[in-house]
Amino acid sequence: MRSRRSLLDPAAASALRTWRPPPRATATGRRAPPTLCIGYNSDCTVRDNPVTDSNFGGIVSFTPPQWTVPQATDVPIGALAGRLVADRTLGVMNNPCKDSVPLGFSLLTASVDTSDTIAPLSLGLIHLMTPLAADANANGIPDGADKYPTFLNTVFQNAQPRARLFGISKVFGLWVAVNLVFFEPGTPLASGATQLQFDPALGYPEVSIIQDPTSPSAPSPISDFCAPFLAQTTVLGKTEDNPCSPTPVSGANCPNSGVTRQNSDYPFFPCDTGNFADEDGDGAINDGCPQVGAHAESGAECQNNISDDNEDSDVNDGCPQVGDVSEGSRLPGACSAPDEGGCTYRANPATANAYAFGAFLASLRDADGDGIENQLDVCATIPNANWNGHQRDLTLDTDDDGLPDACDPNPTQVSPGSPYVCLTGYLGPDEDGDCFSNRQDNCPLVNQLVNNIPTATDSDGDGIGDACDPTPSTPSGTAATVCALLPLYVGANGSEAPQFGGCSGFLAAALGDVDCNGAVNSGDALKVLRTVSGLPAVAPCINKGNVDCNAQLNSADALIILRYISGLIATLPVPCNVTAVDNAFQPTQFTISAGTTVNFSIKNNGAATHSFRIAGADMQFDTADDAVSTPASITAGGTGSVAWQAPASAASIPFRCDFHPTEMTGTITVH
Repeated sequence: MRSRRSLLDPAAASALRTWRPPPRATATGRRAPPTLCIGYNSDCTVRDNPVTDSNFGGIVSFTPPQWTVPQATDVPIGALAGRLVADRTLGVMNNPCKDSVPLGFSLLTASVDTSDTIAPLSLGLIHLMTPLAADANANGIPDGADKYPTFLNTVFQNAQPRARLFGISKVFGLWVAVNLVFFEPGTPLASGATQLQFDPALGYPEVSIIQDPTSPSAPSPISDFCAPFLAQTTVLGKTEDNPCSPTPVSGANCPNSGVTRQNSDYPFFPCDTGNFADEDGDGAINDGCPQVGAHAESGAECQNNISDDNEDSDVNDGCPQVGDVSEGSRLPGACSAPDEGGCTYRANPATANAYAFGAFLASLRDADGDGIENQLDVCATIPNANWNGHQRDLTLDTDDDGLPDACDPNPTQVSPGSPYVCLTGYLGPDEDGDCFSNRQDNCPLVNQLVNNIPTATDSDGDGIGDACDPTPSTPSGTAATVCALLPLYVGANGSEAPQFGGCSGFLAAALGDVDCNGAVNSGDALKVLRTVSGLPAVAPCINKGNVDCNAQLNSADALIILRYISGLIATLPVPCNVTAVDNAFQPTQFTISAGTTVNFSIKNNGAATHSFRIAGADMQFDTADDAVSTPASITAGGTGSVAWQAPASAASIPFRCDFHPTEMTGTITVH
């Protein structure tokens, strides 16, 4: 399987078909899963035929800031906090990318201690993710949850996450790891050499990372990963106890259990298909699990690990509770090891209103413009639009060796297999003899063995190996993104449709752009009026509505927006929100009219303590006319504010953080 950058590496807006918004989450139950599908119809029920969509290249989703999203330290490591179920399309052993493989990942709360790390195996070895699936200290928790994977520090350039969920599953004998990493609102996220500053009003960004995107590909039986693709992620309102920690329950698919179930949750959730564990200890397996379908199992049928009703695939799904407790009606939990259950992991806002879940999606790149993403396109730099990577094509791949005639130096002769030095053995035809089958190889005609170690380096993450990439440090192919705002009404009724489009509004929304769509217009003024009137309005960036910077959102702000879009005033007042990170302010420049009183709001999105001090009219620090935030020390995740009146004449006034006075500075220009 070729390496991919799992953060933000786009190529075709068609990658997004449907992202279903999550219905209301509760503090006691599960959140109905949002669905991402690629290569399906609009409601994710029927696969496309033929498949023309590109696979995804990156996903960042946003939980509104009003939701409860606990910090990692608030929940024991190893608690069951969610589940990811995916239907992935794979190419196996150099065959076309067409095999549908269902996957299940139990999502465990995981460490965000960026100094206590664990690394995959070294390049050249097989089963790279094995260390993350191991349980070295025998506490029943995979080491990939107990410790922070080293590659996440590289991907996020050492940014400090707020929380993390970790899952790992065995697919065709190989461990596949998934990390869902959550950050504070407004945290700058890396995309190659650039930093993306998402608007803090969107909420907590969550980035999905599959495997190690910083590592070159390793030879594998899995040669491709493509569309169609469908994934559902469920996040629990309350965590559930991990059946493997501290003492493993037999049949729960625990680490160190001897036999790992393929393509299955690790560990199993209570009531999972295939789970034959008695988590509640009452002597019956899955006895509290809900019925699925019209016919339920009962009586003696509850005492086995067989689907006896022949109607559905769930085992013991209709079996009654035996004893005082059951797997389907979980105990409250202590939210403290060894009982990790009962922690509040998600909860609704207390205020009835309309809220917006955001999604920033990017597809893969297509270097030669033939409509086939680089990772699937064996001839990535030679247009070959009629070739279909999803099926056998003896017309355009005459010898059926996975190397299309357009770039096959011997189109009528099947490529030889890999040489004896390959630890993975035979994976399919391998034209250049470097242990990668033709379909998996990101440079199928250039041998990439270095000291007999397969080394398919792809520095720019575009799916084309450095050895054959004409621009190895610059991604090849067009890049496109699509963003969605998905309204969710809590304690209120509404029918506003989801918004799909460009992403300019997601990146540091402009003052007045209360719906984060990248434009200031009459719709923003209307949403300000609805908000101040107590009516629901999908306005995730409503903090941008206080355009006169007086700390009060009211009808005057709506009037100013209308005057601005009508051309009666040239500019809106400057933003008055300041974000502190380690170690910089965002923004660093303000322009204020002389004599204006401005209320600055400061949010600390860093891990260190910061402050905000404005020099007085003498333009010197630590003098009597300084303005200092309240509180003077703003701890990680905290907020502060300061009211400041600009001098009556033009000036250039510096501001700084007292804890980092040379690094965190900025200027207020008064005119």
